[in-house]
Amino acid sequence: MAANGNKELLYSIDSINKFVSSGSGTIKRLQDFSRQRDKSPEGFVDLNETIREISEITRPRWKDEAEKRGRVINLLINRGEGNTIVQGDWGEIQEALLNLIYNAIDALPEGGRITLSTDTLEGEVKVTVADSGIGMAPEVRERVLEPFFTTKAERGTGLGLSMVYGTMERHRGRITVESAIGGGTQVSLFFPISEGRVKKEISEEAISAPPSNILLIDDEEDIVETLAKILSKSGHHVKGFTDPVKGIEYFENQKFDLVFTDLGMSPMTGWDVCKRVKEMRPETPVVLITGWGDDLDDDKINESGVDEILSKPFERASILSIIAEVTQRK
Repeated sequence: MAANGNKELLYSIDSINKFVSSGSGTIKRLQDFSRQRDKSPEGFVDLNETIREISEITRPRWKDEAEKRGRVINLLINRGEGNTIVQGDWGEIQEALLNLIYNAIDALPEGGRITLSTDTLEGEVKVTVADSGIGMAPEVRERVLEPFFTTKAERGTGLGLSMVYGTMERHRGRITVESAIGGGTQVSLFFPISEGRVKKEISEEAISAPPSNILLIDDEEDIVETLAKILSKSGHHVKGFTDPVKGIEYFENQKFDLVFTDLGMSPMTGWDVCKRVKEMRPETPVVLITGWGDDLDDDKINESGVDEILSKPFERASILSIIAEVTQRK
């Protein structure tokens, strides 16, 4: 049992890490949203493994958060037999499925069921996200793939499903949407099947940094949750905040071995957080998390007191090696 538990732990950490490290890819896809790209993804993705990973990544939203609000959502996985490997970019496919699952959760205000499934067809692999939710009217269903169309008012950007559509175009695939009022929604993604081989890269030796008391500040709740889980599973004690002001207020009265802070936040930026930490406790290392590491000004870095830059995309090994390095300097 212990061996199986450790295997599941490593698997879970790797799944969460993939989610975090795809952040800069999201930025890139937003920048490229209106541009046509000719180059096809070069990697290979096993969709059977992907839907399992996605179920773990999204568990805090469909299980923990939903239960706090009095909803019970069951997520079922049906993995098809045969070859489910496709040529593609894991980050893009992952983001597409995240969009679909979060939409399914929103469609279940009273709880219900979400099903993730794969199926091998003639020359294609189909991955489907189906929910038992409120469904869509025909006029809404016809427009859901349009850019900036949203039914979520101020909560939605209208880029979700149109970005899924763009991902399928880039992967030479297609998307179908079936829905009816009160009858739930089913979105299916069809990818050309591939004979490629998926590379496995789980770095077990990365779990070697000494336990530390860490303050984590990032205005994205999902990033705080996933990074906190990575660090906690590696033996660290983490306190996370999505509000940088509250994070600094907490830091003022507590002792931390180091601070991780995102760069792009409001009303305090990562630069501001660094300065405040150094003003209060100059000996506390600060790690700045950013997708723009190569473009940061050296003078700005030195002026703000940043000890290390953690650039996206990053791996669990790089996070823990930075922790080991900065704590050993103290």
